[in-house]
Amino acid sequence: MSFILKSIFLAVNTNMQEFFDKNNFKKKFNIWEEIIKLPIGYIKLDIDFPADQFLDECLAIKDRAKTFSFSRYQKFDKEEPGWTGLALAENEDVSFRSISYNHAPKLSAWFKECGFFNFSNPDKDKIHVHFLEPGASIPIHRDYEDNNLSGINFAVTQPQGCKFLVDEYGEIPFEKPGDVFLVQIGKDHSVYNNSDDLRIHILPKVSINKQKIVERILL
Repeated sequence: MSFILKSIFLAVNTNMQEFFDKNNFKKKFNIWEEIIKLPIGYIKLDIDFPADQFLDECLAIKDRAKTFSFSRYQKFDKEEPGWTGLALAENEDVSFRSISYNHAPKLSAWFKECGFFNFSNPDKDKIHVHFLEPGASIPIHRDYEDNNLSGINFAVTQPQGCKFLVDEYGEIPFEKPGDVFLVQIGKDHSVYNNSDDLRIHILPKVSINKQKIVERILL
């Protein structure tokens, strides 16, 4: 096991409430640009995400998903079998694993109407759907060069035994379908599906309504 991987498993989560209390969070950290720089692994969001309503649509488009072979800052040594994804978008583009919103109308409508996102750029707005098969893993990688708590992750399914681990900060405590977290993607992180069930998570790549997200921070 690599040193990085050991450090992920051995890391202890920051005591969130203690951190927030110490820093007078509600008064001091009420601006999105400050929040995403916080040296913590996650913040849970109080968003009512009806995951069960979207499971069938996600399963129906799963065969359109493609295997990942790179992230924002690195190319993997090989494609990772068992980790696949696609993006719902205004226009289909096979080269960018994009398919039309029409393939998942209920899911697409919820994200467009929930008020947390601003779908104002049809060429760039995408709703990413990621699938992780039983026994598979997402390799250690990072999406930014430093602390960046800007990843918003929605659980459609959350198998028991499936771990989302972040170097220095430990495990992001997803527990059930419908959980929504701001996650630390500026540090090395990985996911291990040590279960017999499929993991499905949604990662919107859309401009956010910053103040509405801040208001849903769950302390």
